[in-house]
This record gives sequence, C-alpha cells and structure tokens, in this order.
Amino acid sequence: LVVACRHGGRHDASVAALAPRALAELATWALEPRGHPNWASPPAPAEVVRHLEVLLPLCNIEPGSEDHGAAERLLEKVVKQVTELPPDLLAVAAELSFLLSPPGWEETMEPPAPDEAAGEAAAGPSASRRGLALRGEVFRRAQDMPLSEMPRALAALLQIVPMDELKPVLRRCGGRIVQRMEEVLRFPERHPSRHEVLSGDAMGEILYVFAACEYQDEEFLLACRGWILLPGADILGNIRRGITLVHLLHSFAVLHTARGELLHVLVAELEARIDSLSAFELLGLLDAAALLQA
Repeated sequence: LVVACRHGGRHDASVAALAPRALAELATWALEPRGHPNWASPPAPAEVVRHLEVLLPLCNIEPGSEDHGAAERLLEKVVKQVTELPPDLLAVAAELSFLLSPPGWEETMEPPAPDEAAGEAAAGPSASRRGLALRGEVFRRAQDMPLSEMPRALAALLQIVPMDELKPVLRRCGGRIVQRMEEVLRFPERHPSRHEVLSGDAMGEILYVFAACEYQDEEFLLACRGWILLPGADILGNIRRGITLVHLLHSFAVLHTARGELLHVLVAELEARIDSLSAFELLGLLDAAALLQA
C-alpha cells in the first residue's frame, strides 16, 4: 500500500484513498502489544518514518481526526527511539512533527526546566517537546553527521523549536563545519571539488537558519566568507538555485558580514542571474538591499 501511495498517490485519487487504510494498518503493526496479527515483529523506527513520510500528505491530519491520532502515536513512539534513526530521517521526523502540529502551537512553546531535559524524548504528545527531543539528538550527533544532512535537519528544527533553544545546535554545527573546511584547506589535493564538501546551496540553507535565529558565530561566518572567496573553487558559480544567492546575500546582511569583496562577488553573481529570478526571489533581493542601505 505504501509503495502504491508513493508512486501514484499524488496523481490518482483512488490510490491516495488507500493512505488512511495503510496508516491504520501501520499503527496496528507498530503500536499494538502483539503487533499485527498476520505480520512478524514491529517495524523499526526508521521504517515507520519512511512510511509516514509517504502517507501523511495523503491523509486527513486535522487535529482530532482518526488519521491525526494514529500519526501522533506513531511519531511519539519514534521519538522515544530517536537514537535508532539515521541522520537523514532525523530531519524527516522533524518535518512530520511540524506537519502534525496544531495551528498556533508555536505561541505556547516554552523551554523545558533544567531537570526535564533528560526526559524530553519520553514526554507526552506535545509538538514542542517532540521538537526538543529531536533537537537534542541532532545536537548529540552534530560532530558525526554528514554535512549534506545538516541543512535539512536545521531547517526542519527551525519550524518546531524555539529559536533560543536552537542556538546551541547552531553553535555545535557551525564548529563542525569550520573544522571540516579547515581539513579541506589543509589537504586540498584530497578534495579537488570544494562544492562537493559544502556546496553553495547547502551553505545558503544553513546561513538562512543562522540569520533567522539572529545567531552570530564570527568564526563560522569568516569561514563561510573564505570558502566563497577561495580561488578556483567557484562556489557561487556552481549554485543551482537563484533563491540560494538571495539567501546568502540576505543572511550575510542580517549577520552584518556582507561587505567588501564578499559583497562584491555576491552582487556580481546575482546581477548575472537577475533575469532568471522569480518575483519572490526579487522581493528577497530588494529586502536584502534595504538591509544593506540601513
């Protein structure tokens, strides 16, 4: 059922209609004390997350609905076993948590008391507590997580964690990125393609989160500046999306780093691509320009 929904659910209403039944079967399989009567052992947390990623967009997840309740219970079980998730599925779990969050839940978010931190993963079905549990796991793994997984994880956490609570994760991730950059610069012959280590698109996504949280890490910002200006690397030239260039300029402006040669190369690259920018991207560019003039 999940495979059918993955391949045809977005284009065929009759296939999408299978998603609620698949979600109910998944909940029985994963949550019932004896599991599903016809199947073997319960699914691993990673398998549950992969199934939910396909099914939830096709289900009725309005608060109070049957689908929402089943998904909440499944995600709570996943969070309790969060240490078993691979890095890429940490971000997916955070995105699913946001998808299940009721409207206006952000206004009620409060940081946990110090003695509650260790019990975050076992907390009740609160969107904010799920977010804090996932934040704690990303923080724990930041030194080992592939750099390619960081942008999605940080962007997902930004949606479900108070900004002040996210700053320790940003500090840890920034330190890891700086360390990796220094390794590459120390042994350039081992890494002929710099953008494969940390692409301009990935840097833009990460800096967007730093700017959204107004978190200034001077060492990280200087390292990003040096990475962009590295002779022969052509980090900006290899950027695939125009919005990334807008994010870079806007983020560096918010963090008071858009000046000198860095500002010059960013503006030059944007000027070369300005005809291909969308209306939304042009608005972002105008906003960045207003920040720079302030």
